[in-house]
Amino acid sequence: MKIILTILAIVVVVYTLMRLYYHMPDITKRSVTHTIDDGFDTSLGRKVLPVLEANPGKTGVHLLADGRNAFVGRVVLINKAEKSIDLQYYQQKSSIGGIGR
Repeated sequence: MKIILTILAIVVVVYTLMRLYYHMPDITKRSVTHTIDDGFDTSLGRKVLPVLEANPGKTGVHLLADGRNAFVGRVVLINKAEKSIDLQYYQQKSSIGGIGR
């Protein structure tokens, strides 16, 4: 149990730091390809809805610093899923224009 709490604490710290440093990208020019009509009827949907409403035209993308945090984040969200799981992830390597500095 102590390991799980430690991992969860690390995820929260990384999430908070990323949230302070990186902002959600503007996606107002993107076209929607599909939606889940009743996704906000779930416990996660109810938590996300106020954030989406406060940030119109933006996504809920959060950059994670490494593979371990990305894995833990996916597992937590998969375990919380009530209706569906829609995964999208990208790998970015360090570069002059990238996030790795």
